[in-house]
Amino acid sequence: AYGYTDFITFFKVDKDYYSLNGINVIQINSFLYESNKDKLSKIKGSLTNHFFVAYSTAICKFDIDDIVATHKENQCIATLIENGKRLVGALLEPEIFDYIENACSFEREALSRVGQDGELQIYK
Repeated sequence: AYGYTDFITFFKVDKDYYSLNGINVIQINSFLYESNKDKLSKIKGSLTNHFFVAYSTAICKFDIDDIVATHKENQCIATLIENGKRLVGALLEPEIFDYIENACSFEREALSRVGQDGELQIYK
C-alpha cells in the first residue's frame, strides 16, 4: 500500500505468490537461533538505501511514509519504531553495518554505540 516492493526475509515464503503481486522477495537462509547481528551481516553490501527491519507484524499500524519522513528529517542512522513500550521494528541506514561489524550483539552493543554517537531516535 505504501509503494515498497522489495523485501528481504529470513523466513521461508512463497516467492511466486508475492511475485504475481509485483513484490520482489529475497530470501536469506538463516538458522532459527542465529543472532540478529549475524542475520543482518548476511545482507551487508546488498543495500544502498535505508531499510526496515520488522520485529513484529504490529509495524503495519504505523504510517510508513511518516516514519521515513521523520527518519530523513533527523538524518540519523537508526530509528527504532516503538508501539507502547514494545520495539516492533527499525528503519536503518546502510551505515549501521559499520556498527554491526565489530559488535557481539545488534541490539545491545551496535545500537548502543549508535545512540552514543547521537545517531539514534525513537519513533512512537
